[in-house]
Amino acid sequence: ETTASPKINLLSATVGTVCLAKDPKDGEYYRARVLSVSEDNNFTVRYVDYGNRELLSLSALYDIPVALTQHKICGVQCRLIGCVETEEAVSALPQLQALCSPETELCVSLQEECLTAFGEIIYEDAWVTVTPTTWTDANKCEGVVGWETGPCLKSALAAHITNTDPEWVPEVIPVEPVVELPKLTYQKLDSGASTLYVSVANSPDDFYLQKDEWAGELETLQAQIDASAQNVLENPTVGSPCLAFSPELEGLYRAEILGVSDAGVLVRYVDYGNQETVPAEKVYALTAELLAIPVYAVPCSVASTTTLPVADGVWKEAALTKFSEMVAADAEVVINPVSWNEDDGRAVCFCTLEVEGADVVQAIIQAAQ
Repeated sequence: ETTASPKINLLSATVGTVCLAKDPKDGEYYRARVLSVSEDNNFTVRYVDYGNRELLSLSALYDIPVALTQHKICGVQCRLIGCVETEEAVSALPQLQALCSPETELCVSLQEECLTAFGEIIYEDAWVTVTPTTWTDANKCEGVVGWETGPCLKSALAAHITNTDPEWVPEVIPVEPVVELPKLTYQKLDSGASTLYVSVANSPDDFYLQKDEWAGELETLQAQIDASAQNVLENPTVGSPCLAFSPELEGLYRAEILGVSDAGVLVRYVDYGNQETVPAEKVYALTAELLAIPVYAVPCSVASTTTLPVADGVWKEAALTKFSEMVAADAEVVINPVSWNEDDGRAVCFCTLEVEGADVVQAIIQAAQ
């Protein structure tokens, strides 16, 4: 219904405005509510049926048809009973995220006031998918706070929260400490049009660009990598920066771990963008000196104000084929950053994209028609 509805851009929006918002990641439209407005007139919205937030320009916000306001909100916003918001409460966020990754199954008990339209969650940007046990006629979820056969979530966060329920006694739960992984530094491009070169192009929402002037810096970096100590990384963890020896390219490169399995360690070579599965014994610790050097590939995704040729989260084959033809490795492209997303620790640039004067987004849309 959101896709088929007429699209009329909003001329203005304020905190609380209900609208349709176009997600720059997949080009789809979602019901949303404006949470805040920045000084430069950008809008933080919450996709009400999912819970995640996005920073968007006014051009991405549209009038919502009355028919779409009649559907119940599909994302239930939650907060722990008996907790009050404090400055210290934000320290619970890493622990909460570790306990409740997306799709975690929980059993919860919701108080009625938690179901109001403007109810605020105590932990900013922390969201879970709730699978309720039963629902009463009063539209309340019956269950317990935490996992049905596991620990109490509130007890697990007890050290970080202020409790106002005098009858609540926390369970004693051993909680693994949250380990803060070292982070690489991703470079951002200046506003306005820039000419760059394609390093790796996987799809319109996953390609990597480099500046021509980075070529000398990459050579210097490679010399430092080749001269660095090679100590096998113990307990490879998803998200960890590392050095990895590429069996295909027969060389060492800076990388980030994307997955660990019996087949080996899946890494992304951060200075180029390509991925490869390598043996665990070929993954090495990254020195502090190499960690401090900024990444020399900018992860990018196309930004568009029109519907992109994506079905069920998958790009249409004709669109991918056209994209591959236009955005090949080493191709010169002109981009203009529209927004940046740093949710996964990287600085991903959502941008317009041109090759030899041709708009790539328009070309892939036409190819998929």
